[in-house]
Amino acid sequence: MTANIIEVLAKLAEGMNKKVSPEDLAEDFSRENKYKINLIAAAYSWIYEKIARDMIENKLHKRTPSMGLRILSEKEIMILGKENYNYLLYFYNKGLLNNNDIDIIVEEAGYFEGNISREELNVLILSLFLNLDHFILPGSRLMLHSSDTIN
Repeated sequence: MTANIIEVLAKLAEGMNKKVSPEDLAEDFSRENKYKINLIAAAYSWIYEKIARDMIENKLHKRTPSMGLRILSEKEIMILGKENYNYLLYFYNKGLLNNNDIDIIVEEAGYFEGNISREELNVLILSLFLNLDHFILPGSRLMLHSSDTIN
């Protein structure tokens, strides 16, 4: 399921980057008949929320968005794996992730034992769009944070 959501996010971002109208994108999705319309609408809203959230954070912290590319160290690439690193770069190139997002993903991936799977990486990517830390109970996430308490 998360793979489908990620696919929709990527296709929407690609269309938005190419300045394709929302109507044309909706027509393309309806021709494929692969995804539910509710999923497409939700993905649109997640993208716009993330863009707005990033813009607000940049204004609050008085920083300009970085136009450079974040290059990972060998250790960070070992944690993610080359395939997953390329996967992250794909979303970076589509405009779905920025350098700060990649930093967050690399930091969170370091908490996993061994190499991180594609499904786990998809969950981390989705957590950036859904801002999961703000509305999910601490015990219901895939990962625990240092601020979580265990009963």
